Amino acid sequence: MTISYASYTKYKRLCPHCGRHFQTVFDPTALRLGPGVRRCDACGETFSDGSIEWSEMTTQQKRRFLFGDIVWVSLMFVGLSIFFLFAGARVIIAMGVFVFFAAVLTVFYMICGISIATSKIRYRKRQADLTQRN
Repeated sequence: MTISYASYTKYKRLCPHCGRHFQTVFDPTALRLGPGVRRCDACGETFSDGSIEWSEMTTQQKRRFLFGDIVWVSLMFVGLSIFFLFAGARVIIAMGVFVFFAAVLTVFYMICGISIATSKIRYRKRQADLTQRN
């Protein structure tokens, strides 16, 4: 029998050259938008930080970035709303949970949209710089 539990472990990302901490993440497998390389503030060395630009992602990676665990979170909130409804709570409480969830999703996707737009601008600029060098 397998027991599942929520883990709130923080993972520290370190410079591979000097070991300086540069980022803390909750999911080390999550896709992150970025140029893919980073320069360490401490030692000045450049290294791969595991990020990728939106324009370089495959369709599957884009889907995973946008919808990753959202299906499970959505089911949890819908289930919570139904629980409140059938537990005898007033409809207003169940609707409140649903509206709160919708607001959280709206803010999340607004932040995703800004991150994607920034990534596209960064990618186009990098491509233009490479073209000018050649």
